[in-house]
Amino acid sequence: MQEIAQRADVAKGAAYYYFPSKEAIIQTYYEAIQGEQERICGELFSHEKKLKPRVKAVFDSKFELAKGDRRLLGVVFRYAGEPENPISCLGKGTEEIRRRSIAVFRDALAVEKLPEDLARLLPVALWAMQMGLLVMFLYDDSKGQRRTQRLSDGALDLALKLLALAKLP
Repeated sequence: MQEIAQRADVAKGAAYYYFPSKEAIIQTYYEAIQGEQERICGELFSHEKKLKPRVKAVFDSKFELAKGDRRLLGVVFRYAGEPENPISCLGKGTEEIRRRSIAVFRDALAVEKLPEDLARLLPVALWAMQMGLLVMFLYDDSKGQRRTQRLSDGALDLALKLLALAKLP
């Protein structure tokens, strides 16, 4: 709270005037990041018709948006295993943000003709992969989180190869 108040150039007590709780601040943060990712990807999707750059943009935009907030997200991710916690990325309190995040992957995949079951499951699988990569990103101390970026690029290449196999009759 102290850091948030300092960055907003207000007293710590004033931050509580605008937000009823720490959880409300985190929810607002999630909303802002998700909205910005939707804007960035929507712009790219409007003209990019190739699958790989579209899916890569979803991963890369999330990393770019979170890069200055790694310390905050490290604290928040501690609650991932507590679905009843309102800020858990797997809980009911973040259900709408999670749905929207998965929808960005669905939009990225829209250029690809997929069997119905794959079209339903693949966005969720890519979202789950992104969440795992985000955990690594948070703790990656390599310059510019290059290790995470290499892993992300390799995982995307592998996922697209597996997608080609999955589409075979």
